[in-house]
Amino acid sequence: MNLMLSYRKHRSSADSTWYICLPGWAMDDHIFDKMTQNVNAIIIDRYDPFLIKDEISLVLETHHISEAVLVGYSMGAMAGTTIVSPAVTRHLWLSPALDYPKPVIDFISKQIECNKQDYLKEFYKACFIQESAFQDFWNVHGKRLSETLEEAYLLNGLDFLKKTTLQSKDYDKTPLDKTIYGEIDYIVPEKDQDALIGYFGQRAQVLPQTGHFVLDAVTLTQNGIPEVQSSPILPGDTPPTPA
Repeated sequence: MNLMLSYRKHRSSADSTWYICLPGWAMDDHIFDKMTQNVNAIIIDRYDPFLIKDEISLVLETHHISEAVLVGYSMGAMAGTTIVSPAVTRHLWLSPALDYPKPVIDFISKQIECNKQDYLKEFYKACFIQESAFQDFWNVHGKRLSETLEEAYLLNGLDFLKKTTLQSKDYDKTPLDKTIYGEIDYIVPEKDQDALIGYFGQRAQVLPQTGHFVLDAVTLTQNGIPEVQSSPILPGDTPPTPA
């Protein structure tokens, strides 16, 4: 299978800063559309997390980008810790998938192989707190994603998560601007949430009444500081654990 990098680029500002957006597992470029409508952005569609370090360096060189902010969502935040470039001045992590349990990843892999579309629907649903927010997402993106994301692509991402463990040394070497995650986030365990706040302090932000899918509740301003916006994610029940 061809896992080469796929992305699109748009310039919306005279500012020299570019936002390099890395989606998470089972997500694509349209997830970042609203966030980056007022900034210059390169939005990654498909990528191999094992190769992203070298590929992003090539992208920055090809487009002569000397100042970039790396925005990583979920698995994209994990993959982003491997990218070291003088051009990348800051990182913004959204719902980073920290140390996902290996037995759970093995189970998910088997579920994907048995019934990819049904599993992805449950996965997306669990990312939201409110049912209506999930339905809005599913109607716009979910059906298309569950049909077009190849099994091999998804399994490759799961393999990366299984082999990647984020250590404190990774925090130290990352020029982190801020890390944001939902108050009820089934992918970021409670123990990791406490560790994030303890380590990052002022740089850690919890969005109340949001789940793992925090992108609908966050946007980027011209200077790259995340601000909480009105969101379709409203108070509700704890999301179900993915089957």
